[in-house]
Amino acid sequence: MSGVSSLFTEEFYSVIKNHINEDGLFVQWIQVYELDRVLLLSVLKALSSQFEHLKIYAPNHVDLVIIASNDSIIGLPDKSIFQAETLRKELDLIGITNINDLYIRFLGDKKLYGSYFDSGKNVVNSDFYPILDHQSPRTRYMKMQADDLYNPPQYYLPVMQMYYPWLDHLEKNKVLHTRFMRNEHHMLKAQEIARYMAGDLSQINDKSVQFQADLLLKASKECSPRPDEALWVESIFSIMTKSLPFLQAVENKLLFNLIKPNCPGKISQVQSYWLDLFLSLATRNSSQVIQSGSILIDSDLSLSAPQERYIHTAVMLGLLVNEEYDIALDYWNNYKSVLLQNSESLSITMTILLAMVEANAADVPLSLISK
Repeated sequence: MSGVSSLFTEEFYSVIKNHINEDGLFVQWIQVYELDRVLLLSVLKALSSQFEHLKIYAPNHVDLVIIASNDSIIGLPDKSIFQAETLRKELDLIGITNINDLYIRFLGDKKLYGSYFDSGKNVVNSDFYPILDHQSPRTRYMKMQADDLYNPPQYYLPVMQMYYPWLDHLEKNKVLHTRFMRNEHHMLKAQEIARYMAGDLSQINDKSVQFQADLLLKASKECSPRPDEALWVESIFSIMTKSLPFLQAVENKLLFNLIKPNCPGKISQVQSYWLDLFLSLATRNSSQVIQSGSILIDSDLSLSAPQERYIHTAVMLGLLVNEEYDIALDYWNNYKSVLLQNSESLSITMTILLAMVEANAADVPLSLISK
């Protein structure tokens, strides 16, 4: 990147925005290989500082395509592009055969990432402070990859679907699976779990996941004796976190109904709390996520550190989807010591959510992550 780093500076983008037509679009490729998070964010902050609207796509697992505009909100691709034979043939070469293959590559826009990009913690790449030019030889030598935006969140939550509900209406059966898609492995695993639990598949490749699925299926049908609660919680936590972000809402609801014990009056309080949380996430009900997650946190149930972080992140997600920024700030202040104590660093999901709080809540301290 060092040889062409002047094409990724704040000053370059300032020149570009003044030379595109009204309602024109600026489209740029950005690599994520041989970069670290700091360098990638320096470029994205430079872009965000000059353009009101951004949309981010992942054509493969090592590149980004950014579409930028100042005059109007950038729409989604239209399926009519596949009627242009020359373009259709070119797209076919990289595994994009229909509009769903394009939509599945959507990573987000400034609605989700704007505060994260613009955060004061990030350095902006500039002709006067050329961090990209100076630092990219190091990241290239170390073979680093800034793939935060590609990887599923550390604590698997349907972040994208809750911010962009139209993603739940993709025709995923028409998506051409390709090794170039970063999250293909997770999508296929989620579909494998759903098919197995519905009885459409004889086995799951991961035997530990199959054991958990079998335990949940058995517990849903046999009301007596009750399963070991700790093992049941571990199993539903594993199965649902592997499925929620990678299945559509209707698929998650079907999976949830297969897991929920069909034992009226015999579901334990522990089971009820966890079922309420996962149902609210499966149906993308942000208000219910806040309520059910808060009940779990306030209960006297024994929670593992990953479970506790997951619930806290889910509640923060619900609050921010509802744009309840001041309440989210209060929630973070109440629980940040627990979250920071049990992990060396915050998940990328929580980092993005906190950036929204910093940008929108009143009376925000200088640093939200100080203990």
